[in-house]
Order: sequence, then C-alpha cells, then structure tokens
Amino acid sequence: MSRTMDDIIMTDIETKTVSEMEEKYPTMTKRFKKLQAEQYILFCRKQKDYGSQNISVGTKLENDEEVQMSLYGIWFRMHDKIQRAKNLIMTSESAVENESLEDAFLDLSNYGIMATLVKEKIWVMCYNTLIAIA
Repeated sequence: MSRTMDDIIMTDIETKTVSEMEEKYPTMTKRFKKLQAEQYILFCRKQKDYGSQNISVGTKLENDEEVQMSLYGIWFRMHDKIQRAKNLIMTSESAVENESLEDAFLDLSNYGIMATLVKEKIWVMCYNTLIAIA
C-alpha cells in the first residue's frame, strides 16, 4: 500500500493506475475530482436543509425492513431523476425550473452514494448525530 487520497488507502497497482490516468487525461480527471467535491458540497447543503430523516423515511434504520424502506424511497427519487434526464434528452430542452441535465446526473450520483451509506447502515450515525445535537 502506498499513496492515499484522503482516507482511501490504495494498493500499488491502484496508485499506478490513478497516476497513469491523471497523466494521460489531466483535464478529465481534474474535472472528475472537481465534480465530486461539488457533489459533496451539495450533499452537505441538502442534509442541512432536509436532515437525515428525509432519506431514512422517519425511521432509525435499525433493522433490515427500515433499511429496505429507505432504499425504496431512494430508488423512487432516482427514478424521478432518470425520468427527468430522459425528458431533457428526448425533448432537447435546456432546463426546466432551474434543473439542467447535468443537475439530474449529479443528483443521481449523490443518491447512489446515499443508498450505499444506507445499505452499509452508516446513515444511522448521521441520524443519531442530528438527534443528539437537536
């Protein structure tokens, strides 16, 4: 194991691959990292606005049934975003009500990460932290 990217420890092969990609495609890889940072900021803003219960569907995600219900909710939101993206692509609209095609793509990516956090039962920690502060 060698280089780290924040808290991610990469193997030597992964480090080499990342270095090669960054060297071969500097513009794309820099933009990719910037988009990820922008997504994180958006995620934090939305969590501040809506709170974690928006994703946990008012539960504490303490059992598999509550996790599954939360994943259904995320799936439903993702489906709405996919339909929005499809509509924008098929009709060649630029944006409606301040939501561009790029916004829909980034939202989908964030929902995928949030679903992973729910599935890993890490979202519970967010819920408990917010309750403790309140």
